[in-house]
Amino acid sequence: MDDRIWLIFAIPGIVLYFLAPLPSFATIFFLVIGIIIGMTWFFTRVFGQADGLAIIALAIVFPIFDNMPVSVLVALATTVLLGLFGMLYNTIYNISDMLHGNLFLGINEKPHRKILAFLTMHRKRSYEKFVIPTQTGDKFSFHFKPNPDEDFTNDFTGYVSSAFPLVPFMLVTLVAYLAIF
Repeated sequence: MDDRIWLIFAIPGIVLYFLAPLPSFATIFFLVIGIIIGMTWFFTRVFGQADGLAIIALAIVFPIFDNMPVSVLVALATTVLLGLFGMLYNTIYNISDMLHGNLFLGINEKPHRKILAFLTMHRKRSYEKFVIPTQTGDKFSFHFKPNPDEDFTNDFTGYVSSAFPLVPFMLVTLVAYLAIF
């Protein structure tokens, strides 16, 4: 599916701005901030480009609720949730490897780098498809975002970081936000 589908979802939101009374300053301010966040995600590729476009669409359709900036809070909370989920995901896999005596076999790194690796990467499993290679020979290479010129690798063996789509985390954050407020 084309990533631009998110912009198509934003078109009805844009049309509503022309049909409704003039929005408040806070609405326009947070709409612009949400769009800036989405464009930053899109152009820097710090997350997937579709994720940046989804934040832009959310900022246009739902910029503010109960005087709270929806897209800004969703962007911040999503990033935190993704970080926590990624660390938990890697930690669980690495604990499993540690219990089976397979943790960091053949890796020649300092202890502090192994601790960081324990939280940020894991040994690739055969069923994983969307991974970012994070091992070069017997050393870890810490990359916290994928290289946009490099495809996800399916045939890599060694330590990897998994690529997680942000949209499910955004949805969880948005539903939690609406439930709380």
